[in-house]
Amino acid sequence: MGSLDILGDEETYSEQQLRDKLRHLDCCIKAASSCRSDHNLPPAKRDGVEQLLGFLHRRELFARAILRLKIYARMPRTLPEDMEELSLQLLHLDSANPSPFELHSYSLRRYSSEELSRRVTQWREEILKEQPRYDVLLGLFGFGQFGSPLPGDISTDEAAPFIFRSPWLQLVYLALQQVGVWARYKPLANWIADNHPYEPLPSYCSEFERESRDIGWLVANRAKVAQGFMRDISRVRNKMAIAKVGKQRVG
Repeated sequence: MGSLDILGDEETYSEQQLRDKLRHLDCCIKAASSCRSDHNLPPAKRDGVEQLLGFLHRRELFARAILRLKIYARMPRTLPEDMEELSLQLLHLDSANPSPFELHSYSLRRYSSEELSRRVTQWREEILKEQPRYDVLLGLFGFGQFGSPLPGDISTDEAAPFIFRSPWLQLVYLALQQVGVWARYKPLANWIADNHPYEPLPSYCSEFERESRDIGWLVANRAKVAQGFMRDISRVRNKMAIAKVGKQRVG
C-alpha cells in the first residue's frame, strides 16, 4: 500500500480538487478516530492511532493552507462586488475544517499571504521528513492514494437530503446540489433563473422586481441583491456543514 499521496502535489490542484482532498483527509481522520474505542485492535494498530492522527491533522492543515493561498491569489483579480463571496469562502473553510493545531499556534487566519507561503514551505519539509515513518501505519489502516474509497466516505449524491423551512433557502440548497457546493454566486443565480423562473424571490429583491424577476440578472446588476444572495448561500452552506458535523458525532 502506497502513502496517502505525494506531498507537494496539492499546489498543482484546483480549488475543487483541494476541497476533495480535505474531504478525503477528513474521512481518514474519522476512520482513525473510531479506532480509539476499539479494544480488539492488534497492538501495532492500537499503539499507532494517536501518532497517525497527529500526522493526518498536519496533512489537513497543509492542504487547507494551500487552498487559502489560492483564494488569496484570486483576490487582486476579483471585482469589488465579488470580494464578499471570497471572504465567506475563507470563513467557511475555517469553520468546516477545524484543526486541533489551530488551538495552539497555527491559526491560519493570522498569517499574511507571504508569511503563510513561508509556513507552507516549512511544513512541507517537516512532513516530507515524517512521511516515510508513517507509510507503514497508513498502509496498516488501509489509507491509500487520494481518491480511493474509505470507510464512511459517502458521496454527495448518496447523502440524505437536507430540508429547509424556507422555500427560498431550499431552492438555494437545490442550486448548490446541482451546480456545486462551492460554485460562485452568479452561476448559482443563473441556474435558479433558468430552472425555477417563477419561484417567489426573497424580500431583498422586492424593490427591483419591476426591473426584472430574473435573479441572475439582479445579482449581476444590483449590489444589494448580490449581497443578500451571498448571505443566503453562506447560511445554507453553514447549515449543511453543521448537519455534517452532527452526523459525524452521532456516528
